[in-house]
Amino acid sequence: MSPTNRQQQLDEVLEHFYDEFIDPQPHTFYISAGHAIQEIENTLNVDSQEAHDVWQLFKDRYVHPRPTKNSDLLSHEGIERVDEIRDDVPVDEDLQEELVDYLYNYYLENPSRAAVERDQLLDDFSASETKIDLNLYILKTAGWVETNTQVGIGDAGYRSAEISEIGRKKLS
Repeated sequence: MSPTNRQQQLDEVLEHFYDEFIDPQPHTFYISAGHAIQEIENTLNVDSQEAHDVWQLFKDRYVHPRPTKNSDLLSHEGIERVDEIRDDVPVDEDLQEELVDYLYNYYLENPSRAAVERDQLLDDFSASETKIDLNLYILKTAGWVETNTQVGIGDAGYRSAEISEIGRKKLS
């Protein structure tokens, strides 16, 4: 298969996973190999071997592994690629900078309680939930932000966010 055709396959799969990723919230989406291969078979209408080949390339380019879990995350590179091929991806670098500054300033004011509730973020920023959640997710995969979930409700998304130790060190 030519590299162009392979990239078209990867893009189609990436768009499929992005649609699942973005709704209802990026922080609730995880990819497992078995599920991904089945989705690739169905999305591309290919056999199992071809789906495995596509999955391997997809995983190498667009997946961020979670070492302690049996599932992975869509990577920052994957989101950037979707943003290149679609018009409806709310990636906003200015918002990302604002979120980092906001979380860092919140940390400076409350070092022992640096986590900001999701509801407060939504109230304090004039952007859609999807836009805030996606850009916070990008910051999370880049190591700038940590998100917290409520115990027992891990699939409900994040409950709060805070600047990471790496982010604090970079900004100090």
